[in-house]
Amino acid sequence: MDLRETNGGAIVGEVLADLELTADWTDGQAGNPWSGKADNFRGTLNKNDFAIAGDLTVAKAEAKSLTSAIGRTSNTINLPTGGSTTVSTGSTMIQLSGEVDNDGTPTTVLMSLGGGFFGSGGQAISGPASLQGFRSGGIRSDLIAAGDFYATQ
Repeated sequence: MDLRETNGGAIVGEVLADLELTADWTDGQAGNPWSGKADNFRGTLNKNDFAIAGDLTVAKAEAKSLTSAIGRTSNTINLPTGGSTTVSTGSTMIQLSGEVDNDGTPTTVLMSLGGGFFGSGGQAISGPASLQGFRSGGIRSDLIAAGDFYATQ
């Protein structure tokens, strides 16, 4: 994800993380189907390398009432040769949260991932990702991150 200044939006670096996600979902499920974490945060800020200790989890986001979900839509299409076929598409919203150590400053971080499933049986997802940090007292970080994510089975 690109690291951007919250005031003005100038790109000042990039941040990467590792994702480990599991979905336990059945069609029509209303509750959170996701579990997992994001960790190994690293990147560059103003051309200097950095690494941030800590992880973000779906469970910690859910404890803050930040819910994750999967949705599926099915459409039946009439074929010109006769008969029909059903086409299904799926989408997801995954919320993660946690505390990280930002050079000795504890920071609460919220990460949102959203996107669509693709591939045989929806084996992969890709879409937009965003990250926002909050220092002690709920003060918003001077940086935000935005970009894309990709996960495959």
